[in-house]
Amino acid sequence: MGGRWNFIDDYLAGIRTNKIKKYIPKNSLLLDIGCYSDFRLLKELSKYVKKGYGVDLEVEEKQHKNLTLFKIDITKEKIPLKDNSVDVVTMLAVIEHLHSATFIISEIHRVLRKGGVLLLTTPTPQSKPILEFGANIGIFDKVGTFDHKCYYNKKKLLGVLEQKFEIIKHKYFEFTLNQFVVCKKC
Repeated sequence: MGGRWNFIDDYLAGIRTNKIKKYIPKNSLLLDIGCYSDFRLLKELSKYVKKGYGVDLEVEEKQHKNLTLFKIDITKEKIPLKDNSVDVVTMLAVIEHLHSATFIISEIHRVLRKGGVLLLTTPTPQSKPILEFGANIGIFDKVGTFDHKCYYNKKKLLGVLEQKFEIIKHKYFEFTLNQFVVCKKC
């Protein structure tokens, strides 16, 4: 998904990470969808979770302390975890890179335990011209920005998620340029 991150991309990733930390119970089993090649979120959260799993096409399959990384295509390959096996799934700035989220949302539902939560962030349609302008002048990651397939407004995003989950919270951040959703598997 990505190209080369810079300090602004790092800063924005930090904002997304801070949004989700309080929703991750200590000693939980965590799955990060789209962990990227450096699996930075998992590394940061590894001291809080019992076990962390990451999936991405750009990650090298390996064990790293209490983390396990799987190289898979989330648009068509099953997540290599058992049904009802994780407490929390994170999917930060990923869904906008997919032509269709139907398969991965079903997979997340499959591996998430009853009562488990999905934490998701994605840019809003209003962010598109800002992101693309910033990418063209080198402020944002150009490869990642122009790889966006779909910008979700609130109605469209919740419509996709409500098919499988109960929406607990939806909140805009970064001046409504991004949105954060907490969903629960019932």
